[in-house]
Amino acid sequence: MTTDFIVLLILSILILCALIAVIILLAIPRRPKGLSELERELHRELRDYNDMITDNQHDANMLQEQRFAGFERATENRLSALNNSIVSLSKNLSSTQSESMSMQDRRFSSFEQANEQKLEQIRQTMERRIVQMQQENSEKLEKMQQIPWVANASLTEAVYEDGRWTAVKIGETCYLAGIRTELPKNV
Repeated sequence: MTTDFIVLLILSILILCALIAVIILLAIPRRPKGLSELERELHRELRDYNDMITDNQHDANMLQEQRFAGFERATENRLSALNNSIVSLSKNLSSTQSESMSMQDRRFSSFEQANEQKLEQIRQTMERRIVQMQQENSEKLEKMQQIPWVANASLTEAVYEDGRWTAVKIGETCYLAGIRTELPKNV
């Protein structure tokens, strides 16, 4: 836009100069010349002014082309820098993602090992408890097998010692005499 303004300014100045020159030429007293000679001189001056205007327009166009070329180079340089920046950021992002994935793999591996260890501890604990329960059940079964059994056994008297009940009288049925039920005798 400034180039157009400069071109218009130069053209305006040249036209003004041409007008001033024409006025001065007309105002200067001269020897009388023929009309054709004056016309030729005016045509020559107008041709010179037209040549100057054409040269100035050509120079203005060249200046404008140079500015556009400089603008294009600057734009290309900026785009190239932007492209390089994007490539660099992409590489950084890729390496960051790789590091993150590697770190997550290590974490998952350590979680897996920790879970396997915990599972093994649970398995061992359960195994110990099951063995312990089996031993306790075996001991209880042995004690139960040592209790004297009698037909129609009834517990008449028991004593609580050391946190356990112990049978004292077993099989006493004298208090049952005289009780009758409607059940058959084989029951």
